[in-house]
Amino acid sequence: MRHARSFLLFLLLFLPLAAAEPKKGLIIVTTKTIEEGSKQLPVFAKEKEKRGFKVLVATEDEFGGEGVVGQEKAILIRDWLKTVKNDYGYVLLIGYPHRDYGDVPMVRFWSREGMAGLIPGMNEWADTDWFYADLTGEWDKNNDGKFAQPDEIGGVSFTADLIPGRIAVYFDNTEDLDAVLKTAINFMNHTRKFAEAYRYRFLFPMAIWGFKGMTFIGANWPEDEDSAGIAEWFIVNHLDHDERVTVSRMYEREGYKPSQWESELALNEENLVAEWSRGYGMVMWGAHGAPDTVARVVWREHEGDSELPLEGEIDWPTMLSWKSAHWITTDAPAFAVAVSCDVGQSQQPDNLANHLLISGAAVGMIASSVAGPRSKSFWHDMEADLDTTTFGDDNIGPLFYLNLLAGMAAGEALAAAKAAAGTAMDGETATAKASFNYFGDPTLKLTDTVEDIVAEVASDYDTFTDEETKPDVDTVAKNEGGCSLTVL
Repeated sequence: MRHARSFLLFLLLFLPLAAAEPKKGLIIVTTKTIEEGSKQLPVFAKEKEKRGFKVLVATEDEFGGEGVVGQEKAILIRDWLKTVKNDYGYVLLIGYPHRDYGDVPMVRFWSREGMAGLIPGMNEWADTDWFYADLTGEWDKNNDGKFAQPDEIGGVSFTADLIPGRIAVYFDNTEDLDAVLKTAINFMNHTRKFAEAYRYRFLFPMAIWGFKGMTFIGANWPEDEDSAGIAEWFIVNHLDHDERVTVSRMYEREGYKPSQWESELALNEENLVAEWSRGYGMVMWGAHGAPDTVARVVWREHEGDSELPLEGEIDWPTMLSWKSAHWITTDAPAFAVAVSCDVGQSQQPDNLANHLLISGAAVGMIASSVAGPRSKSFWHDMEADLDTTTFGDDNIGPLFYLNLLAGMAAGEALAAAKAAAGTAMDGETATAKASFNYFGDPTLKLTDTVEDIVAEVASDYDTFTDEETKPDVDTVAKNEGGCSLTVL
């Protein structure tokens, strides 16, 4: 009864949001240079139109500001979006995202102003695309040029006027852009049989975050903490109730104090690359993050009578990097969520979120631009309810995936989670909502297939029609060589 009640709570909180489905219109905001240089952008736009979307590709010719960059450019784009938003539900931002030098930039969200140094590694601001989602909020009430300072958070609305997605393009590199667009085009053109063989498969690579007493950025870690608790809570309280879903866990098995939970596979970089390559529709990981790398925490050995780790006993092996993202080879890309700091720090070209899209490992990616705050959820208590008064890097994954499994488009699933959870709306909750951005086409759904084409037009793009190149659906489904737990 307890788990049924938890599932009912989800239904009451989130399914009403699905009723007001966004308008089937997509604005693509980019630059003239990118529009002219991309081979796949017109193909992508045509594929959306064949599925009933109204598509508008806009450049400086529409929103102005040729040669203008940074926040000034962001304001021009947002002001123009206000004039055309009524016929559209989504906006896809394609360009250089740097907050100061970008031609299609993110903006700084200053909800942590004055807090730098209070917590190790904390920034005063977060980079966000939500500026293009909230077209009615007042982000700079005091007109000092800083958006969403602590006393201005009330002017920001986390109910989206347009649902945003981002494909970062660095130095006008349209080859990388075309790789991302090609993955999205292929995803839309999967057959239903192929899609159903892998998209409801869930992979949880969840690392230990820390051990009580270990030194981390000049401070002592307060308690033993294992991100696997998030996955276990999610599986027990929700995924166990969805007959479509199968689950594979990857938890820490090494060291003096490994994960307390059992897993099908040991967590390490080699295993993660190999298992992800087998095809999963959803991948949520937990680990410490830097822009280009995420790392495990392993207590390798222990001497003496102390219950706390001693100096030199903690190792930080790489779990995934921007380089190993390209070792993942699959025709079955995932919607991925990074429960990690900084991997969506988009001013750095080598950020992990971007490379997972370029490599084709992910078709969509939720990642934070800063060190993300936590919610008040109690993940190690399987009987606890999901906290929705706060919003953090830990509860964002379950909230997003529940909406995705309920049939929402990926960008909509994230936007709905931001609108429904974090009702306390304090500074850290606002920071989490702003800092977690969606990378990829925000209109894609778990159920998208070639059968969804509504236009009487043959595709100009050769996807899985050639039997010699078509992936083996049975191999994807069986996951040969790995372990997969079928959830009943």
